[in-house]
Amino acid sequence: MSFEEIKKQLEMNGQKIISTSEYLQLKKDAENAEHRIVDLEDLISTIKTNRNKYQKIIEEAKKTLDECIEFWRSKKSFETIADKKFMAECYIDAYQSMRKNIFGEILEAKK
Repeated sequence: MSFEEIKKQLEMNGQKIISTSEYLQLKKDAENAEHRIVDLEDLISTIKTNRNKYQKIIEEAKKTLDECIEFWRSKKSFETIADKKFMAECYIDAYQSMRKNIFGEILEAKK
């Protein structure tokens, strides 16, 4: 069987003869693709890890603001002096404003 016949037979089977330089380029491309896949997997892993880390920080910040709001609400409800009641209202408004700006919502009063 001649080289041309072998080449035609391979092409009919979806295969092809390539040069050494083509082979080396394909090999290099495959190695680069593997590195990109690994890098992408590392990036995804880093994003997931940091999202969980930052989510905990966000939840802690929200919890702290909520505790401050509840503290000043309690203080206001037991206060009899007008100036101190007004001061509690100012703190409540300030913490609610921060909560609204950061999280897009205010803390509703418990019923």
